[in-house]
Amino acid sequence: MRQSVLASVLPGASVRLNLIAAHQPYSGAEGARTPDLLGAIQALSQLSYSPVGRGNLIPPPYRLNPNTLRQAPRTRKSGAACARSMPGDSPAPSMMSRVPLHSHRRAEQTMAMPAVAHYWTPEEVRALPDDGQRYEVVAGELLVTPAPKLPHQEAVGQLFRVLAAYLDGARVGHVMVSPADLTPEPGALVQPDLFVVPLVLGRRPRDWTDIGQLLLAVEILSPATARADRTVKRRLYQRAGVAEYWIVDLEARLVERWRPSDERPEVLTEELSWHPDLATTSLVLPLPAFFRDVFDEI
Repeated sequence: MRQSVLASVLPGASVRLNLIAAHQPYSGAEGARTPDLLGAIQALSQLSYSPVGRGNLIPPPYRLNPNTLRQAPRTRKSGAACARSMPGDSPAPSMMSRVPLHSHRRAEQTMAMPAVAHYWTPEEVRALPDDGQRYEVVAGELLVTPAPKLPHQEAVGQLFRVLAAYLDGARVGHVMVSPADLTPEPGALVQPDLFVVPLVLGRRPRDWTDIGQLLLAVEILSPATARADRTVKRRLYQRAGVAEYWIVDLEARLVERWRPSDERPEVLTEELSWHPDLATTSLVLPLPAFFRDVFDEI
């Protein structure tokens, strides 16, 4: 019985255990031929075992220590094993609790590498189909804006009329609306809702390539564009040195004004004034009246 327990732990050791047990003293109840297990273990401790193959007794890493085995916790017997126990037998020591086991990595434990996002270029964006959405790219990130709602378009129209009337008298720039093809920095292509460009030799620009700098960029905020307008595009306009960038929040009825060095916007709720370089007068826009006109309120 004890030989089978040891053999189950050390495959291939039962033959050698039989040989060693033949030279060991016997003990136990009268008529019982039970080998002295401790003596056999002490003999086996002079050998080293490695679980490379069944019956292989080879040099370290594993060497059995009889003192360790004597102190190992006992295992419980149950069922048929208890029925076969002989009188006077004590439970076999648990040797596996002292044998170091090597863990093997499983495929499920391996983290997958995140997919690398595509780096968009202005050329790729220009090649996209005209499907009614606005496509822009900033630092490789594609920005897609769905067709705007009516209040958005009404705000664009109202603000365009105000800016056009002012610039006709000031003669320092020209206001335009998107669709557009602006490249404030290499690798970028943006289409602000409204923007003001400088005059070229006193005249309006004839081509997109004539526009090297923006005097003003304006975005009408919507839920679909809030993140891009307030972070991605705002940083772009600041890097590009756009003198002023306005974010018109229709829901909150306010305007956020950003300048290149600003860390926080100037929040305007009552009056918006603008005085571009070389202008002799300022544009003054009462905001409550402007928002009433946008929403057609009396």
